[in-house]
Amino acid sequence: MKQTLIALAATVALFTSSHASAQAIEGFVTGGTHRDSNREQFTGLGGGVLLTGAKWIGVGAQGDAFFLPPYVAGRFTMLVQGNVFDIAGVRPFLQVGKGFGEFHGRMYGAGADFRPRNARIGVRASYQAYLADVWNRPERNFQPSVNVGVIWTASRVTADP
Repeated sequence: MKQTLIALAATVALFTSSHASAQAIEGFVTGGTHRDSNREQFTGLGGGVLLTGAKWIGVGAQGDAFFLPPYVAGRFTMLVQGNVFDIAGVRPFLQVGKGFGEFHGRMYGAGADFRPRNARIGVRASYQAYLADVWNRPERNFQPSVNVGVIWTASRVTADP
C-alpha cells in the first residue's frame, strides 16, 4: 500500500503544471561503504538516474554493487527524492524508496548536491538507511549506506514560447 501511494504521489508531482525548463534528467555515479545485517562492511560502487519534473520533487532509480572479495552482490532501488531548496549551488534532499536484491527493503535517505549555479557537473553526497526483512520473519535490520560521487545534468527540456 505504501509503495502504491509513493508511486501515485510521484506520478502526480511529475505531471502537474510546471515550467518545462524545470524538467531535467540527471545521472550520478557514486562510491561508498555499506553495512549488511551481520554488520559486515562492504565497499560499493553505484549509479543512477533522476527525473525531475518539478523543482522540488523527482523520481529515480539507482543500482549498487558491493564488493568483499570473493563476495559480490547488488541492489536496485526505485526512489522518490524531495529537494528541500536549491540555493547558491547547494541542493539538500530527502529520499524514500524500495530496494530489491541484496540489502533490500524500505529505504530512507538524505544528502546534498553541491554544484555551482548553472553548472552541469557537481558533487553528490548521501546517507541511506535500508530497513531489511530478515528471512521472512517480522524483524527488520538496519543497513546504512554512505556514498560520495559525481552528479551531472544529462539533458534539460526547454519549452517553446
